Amino acid sequence: YTQQHRYSSVAFPVARTMSLIAITGNGCRDTSQSLIAVKPNPVANFIVNDNTQCFSNGSHQFVFTDKSTIADSLNNALGYVWNFGDSSPIEISEDAVHAYTLADSYLVVHTIVTRYGCRDSAFKQMVVYPDPETEITNTHGTDTLCGATTITLSADSGYTYLWSNTRTTRSITIRDSALLSP
Repeated sequence: YTQQHRYSSVAFPVARTMSLIAITGNGCRDTSQSLIAVKPNPVANFIVNDNTQCFSNGSHQFVFTDKSTIADSLNNALGYVWNFGDSSPIEISEDAVHAYTLADSYLVVHTIVTRYGCRDSAFKQMVVYPDPETEITNTHGTDTLCGATTITLSADSGYTYLWSNTRTTRSITIRDSALLSP
């Protein structure tokens, strides 16, 4: 027969002596004791600079900061483990920085382990959005302007736009005089 005891709302560290008296059907007895050390579980938590980022040709950067807590300051966390949800190796540090090699959705797992083996994990979803792939289409067929010639430049649909002349439309029409102005 196994009886479970759960300790909660106690000041740590705690040691409890558990006693057992075993009695046979004939009335014979034996007593046994066991000292149980009760340690607090850590509560894993972390923050990230931005959990949704654009791939930005691989220059994105997720900055993870540990915010884990534990009830007993004497039971400081011994180990921090980061699993970024991709094929990269796990990282063993309190805080971490990571960049993904592909645009996708990733589940990040941050595990904290105390020196007594008590552990907890926190999970957060990261999303890396793909970069837009756009090309400029020149409806004039040439990139040379002469005199009163105009060229209309168009971008692929489905985006918001910002041209070098500060226009925000999908297409712009330019003439040579506009390009000569600084």
